[in-house]
Amino acid sequence: MNDDLLRAKTFQDDAANERHQIEGAGTSAEIEKSIGITEQNLGMATYELKDYDAAHKYLAASAKAYQQVVLMHSTEQAKVDLEKAYRMLAAVDVDQGGEQLSQGNYSEASKDFESARSTAKQAEAAGVDGRFVRRHTEEYIANYWREKGRSEKDTAQREKDSRQALEADESFLKLSEQIAQTNKSADATQNVGKGEERVGLDYSYLGDTENARKSFRASLKTFEQLPPGDEATRAIAAAYGNLAQMELNLNNTLAAREAFGSEIELLMPLTENPHADPADKRSLAAALGVRSWENALLGDFWTALSDAEKGSFLDSKQMFIEVNKGDAYLLLGQPEAARKIYLAVVDRQPELRADILSDLNEMGSHPELKADPKVLASIRSELTNHKPSNPQGVASKQ
Repeated sequence: MNDDLLRAKTFQDDAANERHQIEGAGTSAEIEKSIGITEQNLGMATYELKDYDAAHKYLAASAKAYQQVVLMHSTEQAKVDLEKAYRMLAAVDVDQGGEQLSQGNYSEASKDFESARSTAKQAEAAGVDGRFVRRHTEEYIANYWREKGRSEKDTAQREKDSRQALEADESFLKLSEQIAQTNKSADATQNVGKGEERVGLDYSYLGDTENARKSFRASLKTFEQLPPGDEATRAIAAAYGNLAQMELNLNNTLAAREAFGSEIELLMPLTENPHADPADKRSLAAALGVRSWENALLGDFWTALSDAEKGSFLDSKQMFIEVNKGDAYLLLGQPEAARKIYLAVVDRQPELRADILSDLNEMGSHPELKADPKVLASIRSELTNHKPSNPQGVASKQ
């Protein structure tokens, strides 16, 4: 037994002793709350031990105790505690289903997911708004199906998994919309946009571009309803980024450049502050880096170079931006500058060699770019035979 499991087992034993002491003290709202906390601790300890059945039993007992607290002394905090207890209980079943799914046990996984859904519905009968628990559960289930779909090699099974993710995300969106009808908070609105975004990503992965584009544009409209502020700006920018990535995958170069441009325009002001969030800088750098390639394909080589230089300045660790800088130099008729950049990239991150070779092939397939075939062949040969020196683990091409 490793150290983590040993600590979990010790904590489990301590919590069990504590529960026995509390149960002997009688019954009151405070005592029931103490029991709820202790059962929850037992549940989490057994969860760490991967004993899902025991975890479910303890967390069910915790939810029952918190329900008694609501019945005896209903307060907002008591309802929050009860909702959390049901969310944790449902999550254990989802995790168990996720583990079954990772092993290819689809039937068992589906049973666990349906058990989680059943648990989430019980929250309403217990005295809380079960839609929040159900929404959290659907989101969690969708994540497992999406992850499985992305890793599945069989095409037919991959589509089935992705449709399961779509079904769960559509439920997440429907519940979010229901909540937003009565709850006019920014958080409620953001969850609707989030749901539309998730559905769009599912449709995009399934190749249903019409519905994907429709969902992404719906999320844009929803996020635009948020109160002005940095978080709203980030949400809108991310929505444009998703739309841009889909157009990029479809080789809709002009549409992709336009959407990336909207994302960049939104993110730019967030990075001009000396204390700007590093995550905003990384996001802006990535958008500039990808737009650089789109500009290159559209024949706007100087803008491609400018985008790549700005992106590298913001985040030098995203080496795919350096690749695109090399592409811009090559198309501007400066092969030696491009060669130098390509070799430096391969030295730092050898796995990007394939991306550079792919870019060279792509440039060669577009006569309008006027890339010299002899230069392309020469650089391709040198890169193929180049042995990287001192490679480092840095961010891969997006």
